Amino acid sequence: MSYKTSTRRLLARSRIPSELPDADRENWRRLPFEGADNCRDLGGYSTRDGRHLKWGLLYRSGHLGGLTKEDIAFLNRLKLKKVVDFRGVEERIRKPDRLPEGVDSVHHPIDVAGTDLEKRIVAAIRGEADLNAGEYLNDVNRRFATEYTDVYRAWILDMARNDEALPQVFHCTAGKDRAGFASAILLTLLGVPRETIITDYLKTNDYTADSADRIIRKIRRRSLFRTDGEIIRPLLRVEEAYIRTAFETIDRQWGSFEVYQFEGLGLKNDEVKALKERLLENTPV
Repeated sequence: MSYKTSTRRLLARSRIPSELPDADRENWRRLPFEGADNCRDLGGYSTRDGRHLKWGLLYRSGHLGGLTKEDIAFLNRLKLKKVVDFRGVEERIRKPDRLPEGVDSVHHPIDVAGTDLEKRIVAAIRGEADLNAGEYLNDVNRRFATEYTDVYRAWILDMARNDEALPQVFHCTAGKDRAGFASAILLTLLGVPRETIITDYLKTNDYTADSADRIIRKIRRRSLFRTDGEIIRPLLRVEEAYIRTAFETIDRQWGSFEVYQFEGLGLKNDEVKALKERLLENTPV
């Protein structure tokens, strides 16, 4: 299925992955919203001990501030109990999420890779600063791992302890950096192999390709074609190196991910066990 297919047509005939036969779910992992990019079901991923993530419980996404009426109707079908927003305060105020009634919205602000990324894009377009996308996004992932353990701990603990935390969508602005790191550490806690985690991380580049093209065309038009919008494309993508930098930072500071989960995130064995019991199942996908 081409990502350029009409989103409205997809909404009219699409299915929620958890409603489909096991063999068809992967093809529908990406949810076809018109007003939100990068939304996917994290279900189906296998763990090292032979279990799988349940479908229909956990979704990662870009922000939900642009949802259409059709999108909201589709979102209703997910039977969400919670939306977790990792955006900074300014981002959240500027583009508040549009949600169905009765869905609890929780704000866990992370102040990097938001307005500072937007400012960097603007400065690059104006020729006022070097892009340095790789350097910047590697540093961002180091900071996620070291400066925001309290934020990610609160998010993980809520899922482990709270019956009303799932099903949920968690998101940032583009769903690629703050939500990407969140997804990576959660999947690691659940026992998903690193190769699978990286594959999921890189899906962002496919899922946001059309959106990136629109942004670049918009920059060209607004500059009367004097600015090549392609200069900012590296800031709209993810690279394997970025999430590997996060894991390497964890290993360097704590010695291993296992130590990080207990000393960095402050999780206890019973909390990790409860998280797995909520999110994993033994039946094959």
